[in-house]
Amino acid sequence: MKTIFFSFCLMVSAVTLAGGSRSLPTGGTQPSPCITDASMQISELPAQVPYGQSTVIHWSVSLPAGCSTVHAKLNGEPVGLNGSRPTTPSATSTFFLLISQTHLGVYQERTASAEVQVVFPPDVVIDPSTANPVTVLLGALQSSNSEQTVELCDVDLDLTGVSEIVIGDNRSLIASPNCARGPRSFGPRIFVTDHRGSKALFVIRGDNVLLSGFRLEGPTSGIGQGDDILEKGISVWPFASPDPIRHVEISNMEIFDWSGQGIQVGDNDEQAERGRLFNTNEGAVHVWNNFFHHNRTRTATRLQAEAAVRLQTTIPDTRRATI
Repeated sequence: MKTIFFSFCLMVSAVTLAGGSRSLPTGGTQPSPCITDASMQISELPAQVPYGQSTVIHWSVSLPAGCSTVHAKLNGEPVGLNGSRPTTPSATSTFFLLISQTHLGVYQERTASAEVQVVFPPDVVIDPSTANPVTVLLGALQSSNSEQTVELCDVDLDLTGVSEIVIGDNRSLIASPNCARGPRSFGPRIFVTDHRGSKALFVIRGDNVLLSGFRLEGPTSGIGQGDDILEKGISVWPFASPDPIRHVEISNMEIFDWSGQGIQVGDNDEQAERGRLFNTNEGAVHVWNNFFHHNRTRTATRLQAEAAVRLQTTIPDTRRATI
């Protein structure tokens, strides 16, 4: 069981006095003992759970006498001063206990927090029955496992508001074998609807990475206008290391509506003079059997490569014959 203690905040709001409405000066405001002298505890039992299992959040607040106007919230939801609640987190999560009071126009609060760590299995399947699938996807990709596979099946995942998801070593984000793109299946879809400047949705920074079998849809269905609409679907940019990249594969994907690049490949020479991608291993980044279409600005390309890349059986859209 772990308890993480509190922070304190004091805010001043307007109060009505003779002659009009004004704010009380911060320097003359004394913290309320109902907040500063309160005893707060929040804990989780157990503090670490396997994915799909439950834990219980316990909290308690003891107030000085005469403090009946203090309110408590757990993750923004009003709760009693003492209680417990079972929960099944979809990924590692922080739970916040907040107490607050407004007295004579002065708002004051304190918070305490506790974290529940979720341990993912090496292979996670996200399908229509998965609760909070986006949270599961992001949590699994960042798991502490030495190898991690995330399979998608019959899902449309909205990652609007999320960008630059880092994919490290030994990670696979793929469609389940029976759900992948094919002659009779569109495959799972990951999409966004917001513009994000020139940021990529996924940034592959590790080695031994596989993305395969699903659709990746950007936010720009027309021709992007201006330098602020140059988003990318996937960026390959290795971490700094003296070791060469051995294998990054992007295959059987439909990549569309990204106004900057569908895929961008760059190198990192901070610790290796020749970089981590070089022409003696042109298959280190293997882009094959993909369908690129409607990735358009006046200067857009389907794939921008600043390092050695093997490009094979990749179909561009009809507006541009080159990639």
